[in-house]
Amino acid sequence: VKISAMAGSEDMLQQFFYLSQQELHQSAAILGSLMLANLDSLGLEQQSCRRASVLWCYAEGLFEGMQYQRALHYYKDCLNSLQHLQDPTDEGVPSAEDVKWKVYKCHLKLSQEQEALEMLASTPVLQRSPKVSSALARLYLTFKNDKLATTKKRELPSYVANSG
Repeated sequence: VKISAMAGSEDMLQQFFYLSQQELHQSAAILGSLMLANLDSLGLEQQSCRRASVLWCYAEGLFEGMQYQRALHYYKDCLNSLQHLQDPTDEGVPSAEDVKWKVYKCHLKLSQEQEALEMLASTPVLQRSPKVSSALARLYLTFKNDKLATTKKRELPSYVANSG
């Protein structure tokens, strides 16, 4: 994909998302770092949807490139940006749950199980997906906390809890 130096920010954004979708993570990371430098010079309120989307895609590229520590930083920045959004359901904007899940995955890859547990536990019980409750149960078992593991397993629908 040829990227013109004169491309406007919308063209760069489209090219960035295209590179991410094509799993060209190294190219997306290069363009993403240029875009992040540009976004930082703009007001957060004006660019918060775009900022969250770019941070998410950039972090995804870093994660896929096994740069977990750097990805963790940008996932957390994305989560912070999501807190400033009035309508976080815009197209291309990840959900807070998706971002927290990736923060959890980074912590696991970095052997930071306690931080992984804290990230998942920060999601209110009624908003937890079965995937999150199951991961919490596994983490509590890792820490030999059978009582909490059993509690987390009870949060799962019966068809999920009985399958494993």
